Amino acid sequence: ADLEKAQTSLGGFPWWPGGPPSPYMTLYIVYGFSKALEFGVDVPQPVVRRAFGYLHRWYLDEMVDHMLGLDCCWEFVTYLNYVLSNFPDPSWYEGTFTPDDRARMLEHSWRHWREHQPLLKGYLALTLHREGRTDDARLVWDSVMDSAKTDRDLGTYWAPEDRAWLWYNDTTETHALALRVLSELEPDDDRRDG
Repeated sequence: ADLEKAQTSLGGFPWWPGGPPSPYMTLYIVYGFSKALEFGVDVPQPVVRRAFGYLHRWYLDEMVDHMLGLDCCWEFVTYLNYVLSNFPDPSWYEGTFTPDDRARMLEHSWRHWREHQPLLKGYLALTLHREGRTDDARLVWDSVMDSAKTDRDLGTYWAPEDRAWLWYNDTTETHALALRVLSELEPDDDRRDG
């Protein structure tokens, strides 16, 4: 109810009630809704659709030119496409992100996969897998697991990122997503238990 009240007339969510909408906060909240759905929480679809409407307008107005013209912004695009892939069906973003939009986003992320940090590679691997590109998903995820260390006492881990303050370098979130990716792509991998 608080989130519904905070959603602006444009469909975006602000950092604080009454503030201007933020594409970053909106995407983060929509991601939270996708996780709630996964665990059986009743999520109001109209709220999610309005948020995707806002994100799609922002994507078209801001991201497409940067993404294609400046060949940048793959971090946000990768996360956005991953969040879209979390929803059970396209009715959650109907009338916004088309299959062509999603394919363009995926190709942009794929073109830059080697530059992604491990967290983003996990997002990309799951998105590729969910789009039926299993070999590409394994290539991306194998590159993450190749950089992991496994120790009897510490389990499987990665060295902390240099710039952990960047949202896509968070060590804890990277480890949590690694468990998710292994559960979906390689559930029998022994490193999952560590």
